[in-house]
Amino acid sequence: MVDVARSPAVKAAYAVAIAITVITFAVIWQSTILGKATDQVELGRDYATFHGAALLVAEANPAAMYQPDELGPRIAEATGYEGVKTQPYGHPPFFPLYLITLTPLPFLLAYMVFLVGGVVALGYAVRRVGLRRATPVLALTALSLPGYWTIQLGQMGFWVAALLLAIYLAIRRGRLLVAGLLLGLLAFKPLYAVGIGIWWLLRFRRYAAAVLGALCSVGALVVAGYAVPEGWASYRALVSESGDSFVSDVATTGFSLFEMWLALIPSSVVVLALWLAVCVAVLAGFWRLLEVFENRLEPAFAMAVVVGLLISPRTGWYDWMLLVVPAVLVWHTYPRLRPSSIVAGAWLFLAGACSWMLAGAMEDSIGPFLQIAPIILTATAWWWFRSAASVESSPSPAA
Repeated sequence: MVDVARSPAVKAAYAVAIAITVITFAVIWQSTILGKATDQVELGRDYATFHGAALLVAEANPAAMYQPDELGPRIAEATGYEGVKTQPYGHPPFFPLYLITLTPLPFLLAYMVFLVGGVVALGYAVRRVGLRRATPVLALTALSLPGYWTIQLGQMGFWVAALLLAIYLAIRRGRLLVAGLLLGLLAFKPLYAVGIGIWWLLRFRRYAAAVLGALCSVGALVVAGYAVPEGWASYRALVSESGDSFVSDVATTGFSLFEMWLALIPSSVVVLALWLAVCVAVLAGFWRLLEVFENRLEPAFAMAVVVGLLISPRTGWYDWMLLVVPAVLVWHTYPRLRPSSIVAGAWLFLAGACSWMLAGAMEDSIGPFLQIAPIILTATAWWWFRSAASVESSPSPAA
């Protein structure tokens, strides 16, 4: 007789319940118990920066989006968020063109359209992959700590995840040029695309058309950036001015291996050497696993997304929401791994929530020591794909 209490599905449910409980407590702790300043909890704070930049472009004053003393007042005027610390706008000049159609709307309405549109796009992409019910995927994603930050800050996670799944679907249908054109849209933050780009270069003979499509798409975006008056000149000036302060002000606030070492080791040269060594090791492992999954698209694509997160020198909590992409592909393609993959993912987010909560409780004094999430991601990813290598791929439309 089967012991239901010890079944893999029940254990997975327990893991998810515990993870969601701790993550919820971590959110409440950070937002209220610790008494964080209001500029840390304003709804859509990052989207407000995107919206303000798009407004300046629409008003024919694009150079101002790279000037905090001009961008800040425009954001405050559009949002009504007085006294909010202005986030530096570091995206290339073509990025506001993605959101310029929302500028006629009031800020909160534009934010809701942006957010709901991303959720709908991701749900549609999940359905197109082959899962009949997208609601559980969206619910678990939103309840995770990365999902919370994506919604709270107004980041691009839902849209980027939907775009990555659209790229996968284009490859599955043999439309490599289309896949490349879609990947090029991520040029506003190339770190999202680096894993897939490396995969295509490692298998260049097979994916030459995709590489060509990506180059064409990026080239078109660069030209579009020149349509923004003074856009590229202001962007280059910003990069030149902030280059020295990036390491100290930005690259120590995320959860990548590079940022962890940067906060622990005083020598930037040593940190760079360690990071390059990890990149080489990750890419070597990726190469070996590609040999195993030579004709299995789903794990290869999932690995490419994970590789991008692992070697990225900058990873915010909201970027980890992209793990929904390999999770969906593993869930759909390997039914036998479902309970175990749920447990692995739940404990991954749980480890991140605990590290974030403890770092906040200690006022970030030892936060770098608690950035264990990327280490857990490394172990989880390796286990995922080594397990998948020994399991027959059997997509289940009835999932």
